[in-house]
Amino acid sequence: MLYIFWVERGTIIRLQVDVAVDTVLNLKTTLVQHTGISEASQVLLINGGEPLDDRSRVAKYQSGTDTNPIFLFNRDAIESERLPDFTSDSFQAVPDEQEAKEAIDNALNLPVSFNAVVTRTQLAQQYYDFAKELNRQCSVLVQEQHLQHQGWQAVMANLDDVVSAFRKRLDKFQVAYKAYLDSRSDKLQSLMSFGDNVEVLSKIPLFPALVRPKRTKGSKALETVTEPPTDKDGEHKEPAEDAGTDEDEITIIDWISAKDSDHDLISVADGCRRTIETFDDTTLEDVVKESQVVVGLCNNPSMKEIKGLAERLFSLDGLLTEAKKLVLEQKETADVLQKMQQQVTSRDVQLIKDLAVSFTQHLHQVLKSHGKLCSIKKRCLAAKQELCNHLHVRLNWVVKVENGISEGDDKVKIYFENIRRIKRLTHMLEQVRSVPVVYLSAVEEVLRRRHYAADFVKWAATVAKTASQSYLEESEARKSFLSSYGSHFLCGLFPGLDQFPPQFATNPPVQFDSSLPALKEADLRQLLDRVPSLSQNLRSRTANYASPLVHCPLVCTVIAPAAEAESPSTRNRRVSFHSDSTEKDPSTQAPSVLSCTAQERQLLDSLPQALLTYRRAFLSVRTAHDNLKADMLKLTELFKSFLIDGQNQLQVEVEKERQLRREAEQQKSKVEGTLKSTEVTVGELEEVVRRLKEEYDEVRRSKNEADTKLATCEEQAKSRVDRLREELEGRKEDSQRREAEKDAEIVRLMVALDEATLERNQLKTKLDERTTQHEKTMEKAEVEKRLAMELERERVLTEHLAEASNLPSTCQPLEPVVSSSIGLQFPEECPLVDSPTNEQYQQEPISPRSDTFFPPARRSSSHLPRAYTDSMLVPHGPTDSMESSLSVQPQQQSLMEMSYMSTVPAQSSLAGPQATSPRPNQMGAAMYPTVISLTSCNAGELVLFVYNKDFKQYTGYLPFKRSLYLLHSDSHADLGLLPTRGPEGELMEVRSWVVAEIVGKEYVLTKKEPNRYRLKEGTRFYRVKAKAWDLEQVLRDAAAPGAAQPSSSQLP
Repeated sequence: MLYIFWVERGTIIRLQVDVAVDTVLNLKTTLVQHTGISEASQVLLINGGEPLDDRSRVAKYQSGTDTNPIFLFNRDAIESERLPDFTSDSFQAVPDEQEAKEAIDNALNLPVSFNAVVTRTQLAQQYYDFAKELNRQCSVLVQEQHLQHQGWQAVMANLDDVVSAFRKRLDKFQVAYKAYLDSRSDKLQSLMSFGDNVEVLSKIPLFPALVRPKRTKGSKALETVTEPPTDKDGEHKEPAEDAGTDEDEITIIDWISAKDSDHDLISVADGCRRTIETFDDTTLEDVVKESQVVVGLCNNPSMKEIKGLAERLFSLDGLLTEAKKLVLEQKETADVLQKMQQQVTSRDVQLIKDLAVSFTQHLHQVLKSHGKLCSIKKRCLAAKQELCNHLHVRLNWVVKVENGISEGDDKVKIYFENIRRIKRLTHMLEQVRSVPVVYLSAVEEVLRRRHYAADFVKWAATVAKTASQSYLEESEARKSFLSSYGSHFLCGLFPGLDQFPPQFATNPPVQFDSSLPALKEADLRQLLDRVPSLSQNLRSRTANYASPLVHCPLVCTVIAPAAEAESPSTRNRRVSFHSDSTEKDPSTQAPSVLSCTAQERQLLDSLPQALLTYRRAFLSVRTAHDNLKADMLKLTELFKSFLIDGQNQLQVEVEKERQLRREAEQQKSKVEGTLKSTEVTVGELEEVVRRLKEEYDEVRRSKNEADTKLATCEEQAKSRVDRLREELEGRKEDSQRREAEKDAEIVRLMVALDEATLERNQLKTKLDERTTQHEKTMEKAEVEKRLAMELERERVLTEHLAEASNLPSTCQPLEPVVSSSIGLQFPEECPLVDSPTNEQYQQEPISPRSDTFFPPARRSSSHLPRAYTDSMLVPHGPTDSMESSLSVQPQQQSLMEMSYMSTVPAQSSLAGPQATSPRPNQMGAAMYPTVISLTSCNAGELVLFVYNKDFKQYTGYLPFKRSLYLLHSDSHADLGLLPTRGPEGELMEVRSWVVAEIVGKEYVLTKKEPNRYRLKEGTRFYRVKAKAWDLEQVLRDAAAPGAAQPSSSQLP
């Protein structure tokens, strides 16, 4: 995928990766389809501020990933004043807080059933999915804001690059303009005298030999200068002049003007002069000042840096961390509810009822977490909207700054191009000024080369002819000798006789300088006659172009005629060009045919070196000629380009002049119309002035009347002010008197306050002493009260134990009645009453007069619940007394059951069928909310917890419940059940029991063994949370006049 990030909206555009292998222009075309932004309005940047070139490939830039995308900007949207409004339509719809609250309330209002448990579990799982979606959306929003920050940094980097490039271009322009200013005066001076130069050019003739003749039918184009014809002796012949041609004389200025017929040199020079006069020191100062103003706009720290953005992004990252924690909480809640659903069956109605409270708490926690996630999303959306607004304002500023830089850069470019154009034009005009000297030098050079070429070819032909004849003669002589004596054995004494001389200058050179124009000395004289001032530039004042070979000693004289008959002795001669002697054969010496003087031999010896030197000179001349020809061609093209530029400039100036004339005519017509309308307006204005004058007179009269009234009012106001001033003085005196009285009163009150403060401190001291004494008295009375209550409890317990020991014998006749009552009232709890005494009772019949035979037993059994309750409400003493009381718990439980059973017949006789209720303890719990519950463990009830050594836990004392109730470890500290340990960490003392008020409970299943509850795997129990209960409040409620008295027929 190729990632494009739209910075203004803060959204990511994902394209296929095949777009990356294409050009940037194709990428913009694709973005038009996805975003609707035109190609001209798209601006693409990468990290570092580098813009994407339309002709380059996208893959060239190391960008386009999800963490380093290509940044897209919409120039039209940035330049508009409308703030961006991004939408989150791409996000999945998630219920808000109100919808979530309605959904959870509907789930909680379902009737208690297994389907309700399933619905609530599914709802928790659904909101866990919503939490994941919200977390994803928040992450996307935060990531988009991070990418917007990166895009802004890319914009700032691009702006810095633009400013840096503009500054470099401005510095370069300043250097070029200063260099132009240094030579400005010289250029103006040369342009002022350019007319004289043109006048000189109009006098210089253009020789006919320099004009290329037109093509004729069936022939090729003839060059200006053809190869000069030669005669048999190698001498050049001047081309015959055509007497019948009478062409008009052409000057150099005509030839130059013919290259560009639209512009003449005078207009070009005048235009250049006007431009130079326009560009002076003030122009540079104005451009530099405007450029500095534009650059100064970029140095705005408040716009370049978004203050607090880094801290905002850091806080958003913190919100993401919090959102992840909330998602984990939602997941844990959903998992817990799922596990609780798995533990519940459709028939376990009681367990479903017990779990309803836990489900309610968990769903409320789900709602709370969902609300927090929705709040985090709102904060992320608000932060993104605020960042989009800030970016819009700053991007608008960047566009304006870059537009200013672009305008300044265009102005600098225009001035820079004008400076270059002035430089080219002045260079061209400078070349035009040097045309006479160059033209004269070229003509002189052509004449010199033509004469040199003719003489050199003639001389070289003579040398080649002589050298060839000498070479042939020597070769024939050697061949003749070898043919006569080459096979003789004496030839072995003379090595080297089979060698032949090398060929030297045997071929005449080819013609050269054949393309030079056919100029003559007469043409040069004509030029000097026309422009006499050029004579001082001649290199040769005599204009004598004699042969350059007059000083060359390379001509040898042939003394012996070539036609002389060859004698046999001629084959034996040896000619030496290096000495005066001639080598002879040992047998005979023949007279030499050629006779050369010493000077001639010296000249012949230096001939090879001279030929080499002239060859090099010839090559250098040819190279110089080629270079000169190329330079002339370049100069011609340059003249042509300058003339074209001048022509274009002239057309522009002419068009401007025409435009100015049209504008002047339009302005003239407008002025005439304005004059006519002005004449009409003047008449109207005169009428208006007349009316205004009348109104002015009226206003002046009104003013005079108002002045009179104002003077009267001023007098009245002055008198009133005097009266008020007197009244103010009187009030000021009263205020000062009252201020003095107030100060005296404040002093008196401060004295009284000091006295009251001292008295209060004394009373507080006495009160503290009395309070301390009263607390000591109360503590003493409390100790005495507790001691008396403990003694009374032990006495009552002793009496009850004595009565309990006599019950088996005295209550034996009541066994059938008790057994039947127990079966009717507690059918489920009957197995719990199991003792040897009961078995004994079941074996004997019940006397019908048991109610009248055992009144003491009935009274003792009726008082037993109240005594037991009172003993539970009394503050407990030492641990040993508690253990002694716990040792008789089985007997107390049996007694309480017996006392309850003994009251059943009386109740049944009074209440009828209602006495057989299976849950009689509910009435007692309703009437006495402060009594200890033995049959239930609900929130708000008091329950006795006893320390179990097997479980190492506090278990609820609920003899009529099959389930196990364990006290939560979090409640130990509140109830003061933390064990006491010795200095070495050993367990010193553990509190054996405690009465606490139930706060809540939860159903728990053990999943592994061992565990901290020392229970088997799969054991189900209730984990109960409790808090300490206020004993003094209970005693006050019991001592109240309207307090209800417990009935002897109810079990506490």
